[in-house]
Amino acid sequence: MAVISIFKTSGAGQVDPQAATNYLYGSLCSLTDEQKKEYSDAYQLLKLAKETHDIQTEWEANYILQQQKGKRREPLPESINGNRKAVEYAIEHNQHKHKYVSGVIAHALEDTEKLQTNPEVEAEWRELFEELCFAGFPKDQRLIDWVRHTHQGNIENHFLIPRIHLGTGLSFNPAPPGHESDFNLLRDYLNLKHDLASPLDAIHRRLTLDGSKVQKRYKLKQKINNWVTDMVCNNRINSRFQIVEALSHEKVKHAFGITHISESDNFLRVHFKDKKNLRLKGFVFTRGFTSKESLSQSQEPIKSKEVRLLELKEKLNKAIAKRASYNKNRYSLEHSQPQKDLNTHDSLEPKTLSAKRPSIQVSQSCNDFTSMPEFNKNLTGWDMVIQLERRKFIAEQIALEAQKSQHDRQLKLIKDLIHLLKKEKQYESHRETVSKRTHYIDERSADFERAIAWLSESTERILPQHDQTNHSGISERTKDNIDRYRSDPSIDSKGIPRLNTNLRTTIDDIKRSIRIHSTANQEVGASLEHAENIAERQRHIYLKLARAFDILVSKPELKMKLTKKLIDSETRTASTPKSTLDRTLNRIRPQKHVQQLSKRNNRD
Repeated sequence: MAVISIFKTSGAGQVDPQAATNYLYGSLCSLTDEQKKEYSDAYQLLKLAKETHDIQTEWEANYILQQQKGKRREPLPESINGNRKAVEYAIEHNQHKHKYVSGVIAHALEDTEKLQTNPEVEAEWRELFEELCFAGFPKDQRLIDWVRHTHQGNIENHFLIPRIHLGTGLSFNPAPPGHESDFNLLRDYLNLKHDLASPLDAIHRRLTLDGSKVQKRYKLKQKINNWVTDMVCNNRINSRFQIVEALSHEKVKHAFGITHISESDNFLRVHFKDKKNLRLKGFVFTRGFTSKESLSQSQEPIKSKEVRLLELKEKLNKAIAKRASYNKNRYSLEHSQPQKDLNTHDSLEPKTLSAKRPSIQVSQSCNDFTSMPEFNKNLTGWDMVIQLERRKFIAEQIALEAQKSQHDRQLKLIKDLIHLLKKEKQYESHRETVSKRTHYIDERSADFERAIAWLSESTERILPQHDQTNHSGISERTKDNIDRYRSDPSIDSKGIPRLNTNLRTTIDDIKRSIRIHSTANQEVGASLEHAENIAERQRHIYLKLARAFDILVSKPELKMKLTKKLIDSETRTASTPKSTLDRTLNRIRPQKHVQQLSKRNNRD
């Protein structure tokens, strides 16, 4: 099954012109609904943290934002026609509100093997799609980028088209309102031609369509669709007529806020009192849903494949012809010819004239301009400033040379065109006007050449003067630089001593802080090491104690023996203090009696 889907995004309001191509060529898929919600919450938290200067919360919010990544694409996207840079350039320079149209031709998973063995089928899809989108456009005015995605198992050909006509700069919309019918013709024709799975088959048919999740009332639509699907699957509803009756019931109308229901061939329109109308799409909301048996019947007409192919081909050709007619009228493509040089696309003839534009060949510029020197990353200080100023001067010189070359080419084009106009008889009445315009152009050209010459002379005159005033420390290889934006070195030199003193003071403070932090780190490291050793010893003791208790539990006789020893030890401990006290008192009493006798003798 192959379907053509156009995405809602059009680049309106986007700041990054490469956002669309970055997604197509990126290695990550888009975020899931849960990730999008987390990303939104974290982004709001980040804004609040910045307003309140909460550094910790800001860091946490940034971390959450960084973690919200889509699933990695394996294999990576594959470029088909290599138009990425051209499309990015067209989108970036598109002045219209809507910058691009993007979408996908998604093939069914069961068709993958057939498409891989027959790559010409994919090529035909892309070719007919371009014929439909760019109907009436010449080949050189068609710009589209194709990228193949296969990371989900099936084959998807993504496309990106700038919404601008390359010839006129007018807005171009390859998917205008009502484009679904044209793309459905292309889809049905190629699916039938190559026997691919079709969304019209009953097995691939969708009973209801929820639409895009970015819609404002997506949840309400999903809720109604789920309710209808449940009723159909439980055989409580077997036709669209019964769906209308169920939705028109007073309780249902009150629950969803519905006022009334209106019918169309391919959808139902639900009307609300205070809200915009809602379209319910899917097979059960079409006129084809007439009975339970219609759910298993195909929507393809019962005709032979050859007859059906001819009908679809005729309708597709009519759709392409209708688009081609509109595009030719809008972008004036009837008499236009492919132009190799975009600078010659403006015609001097009035739009009312039907004569063919004269063919003029303008030689391409040789671009023999001054070459930009290589950038030396090893230079520092004043030498780097000199190198940057020199490159700036050379860039301005190249711009002047390019402008002069462009002027010469345009002048030659105008002169050749005027010469042809003078020779054509149909422009005989305009020869006087053409001659006056030629004289005016010659004067403007002379003024331009004089301005270029004056700029060149000024540059040559200023260069030696600035070379003489350059600082003595400038290397010889950069003395040809034009130093127009640098101030006088003598003025700068007055502030150098003060700057040098401040710099030395700052360096000393930094060194002192480094030493203090180093000493503190050493002390902390030693304390941590000592504490770690103590903790390690304590851990070993606990492990030994745990093993001892395990042994006691496993051996009852040892447990009884240890219990007996503990009881004996407690008994001895209780009696030991009393006996020891008695012995100590007995020892002390004789000593006191001897001391008293010695004191009496001394008195006598």
